[in-house]
Amino acid sequence: DRDRFENLIKQEWFPNSNSCNSKENESEGDESRVIKLNIGGQMFEVSHKLLLKDRFSLLAATAVPEEDSILKPEENGSFYFDRDWWLFRHILGFLRDSILPEKESLLRDLFHEAAFYCLSSMQREILLVLTERRNKKKAFSQLQAQRDTYDIELESNRKQRKVKRKNKNKHKKKQYYADELPDPFGFTSRTKTRVATVL
Repeated sequence: DRDRFENLIKQEWFPNSNSCNSKENESEGDESRVIKLNIGGQMFEVSHKLLLKDRFSLLAATAVPEEDSILKPEENGSFYFDRDWWLFRHILGFLRDSILPEKESLLRDLFHEAAFYCLSSMQREILLVLTERRNKKKAFSQLQAQRDTYDIELESNRKQRKVKRKNKNKHKKKQYYADELPDPFGFTSRTKTRVATVL
């Protein structure tokens, strides 16, 4: 079934040169054809061309002829998927413009939704975004840890210098000035030397 589906998609995307002219009008009609999708009770009308963006997905299977598709439409012609329609909006946004939301928790939910719809291209892009963000967070954490270590070492060195200065002052010998000064004539003066200040 997969080989037949793949061959059918190739024919729709890359028609043979012999049949190109004969099916030109038919191809133009297919590109403008609208497919109805019922996602969890919410109806979406999506172009045939957009659904074929990821050609091996379940969404692409809704765009091929009914006899060659693995999916069968409902009586009203729509394809029903019992999934979250709120998340499906982001899937359509990715298929249209390759845009993903910023919120990480939403990206994780979309990854599981993309797995259900077999949207491998979307899964790869989400993994790439999450890995890049994880690496940035890891690099930031390492940088912050280095800064914290530097601050701790700086504070430790500051405290060590403070303790050394304190110990140095504690053990510093006090300088005493003799109360008695020798007399050049052999007499001893017991009077303290006083400095007279002349104003």
